[in-house]
Amino acid sequence: MRYTAANNVDMTISSPKQIVIDIHAIGLYAAYSGAAYALDSDKWVCGIQCSRPDTEGTVIKHRWKTPQITSGGFIAVNPNKKAIVVSFRGTAEFQDWVDDIIINSAEWPLPIAGSQVGAGFLNGYEIVSPLIIQKIHELAATHPDYSIVATGHSLGGARAAIFAADISANHPQYLPRLQLYTYGQPRCGNSAFVKFMDSLNITKIRVVNKSDLIPHLPAKEAGYHHFGTEFWVAAENQFVVCQDGDYSMCSESVPFYKFSIPDHTSYNWI
Repeated sequence: MRYTAANNVDMTISSPKQIVIDIHAIGLYAAYSGAAYALDSDKWVCGIQCSRPDTEGTVIKHRWKTPQITSGGFIAVNPNKKAIVVSFRGTAEFQDWVDDIIINSAEWPLPIAGSQVGAGFLNGYEIVSPLIIQKIHELAATHPDYSIVATGHSLGGARAAIFAADISANHPQYLPRLQLYTYGQPRCGNSAFVKFMDSLNITKIRVVNKSDLIPHLPAKEAGYHHFGTEFWVAAENQFVVCQDGDYSMCSESVPFYKFSIPDHTSYNWI
């Protein structure tokens, strides 16, 4: 999975508003998202995904992979960036694709009236969330000046968003430290969920690569919507930034007959 423009200084970024975008952070957390597919030990060794210089010194604190409902990922600490990183693995197995396309909704997070998310996305999060939240409590206390960054690609992006909502609704003491970076994330919640997420004063960057199909699923007609700031890779070295729910200048401008699966597997992991 490759997309190299994020580290190229010769680029064009356009936006209907003046939005500050940290292009290096987008590349950094793409690397952590990619590592969730490749890590098979408690050491920061996973080939090219772990070779990005600004991930040097990363310490793995917890990994998970559940057989009941496929869910994988890790929690790590980057002392140089003063970041606690929670990375959710994306689509890797057939069951993951089933989870991706299940559009039955579930009320969640419960403190937010009317909020609903995709049941397939939520199931894979809830089965691991107690231990994840426990680890966050421990690491947040040990590193009180570290940010808490949720990230993930594809299905992992949806679960990273659900984790961010969980922290915001149920553990708001961490809200000032929270950031969210997702890559090729599907729509994961209804309008009440989106309204809640958009009300949060945190960094919420959703990266979409060219004509990637997955961010267009599930359909808006089924009641699912996007939130946050979209960073759309329109073409090589050309980026468009949209927010406030108006994504018509970004990936929603792509006609359906151009939707692409290869673009879904071409994000920047280095």
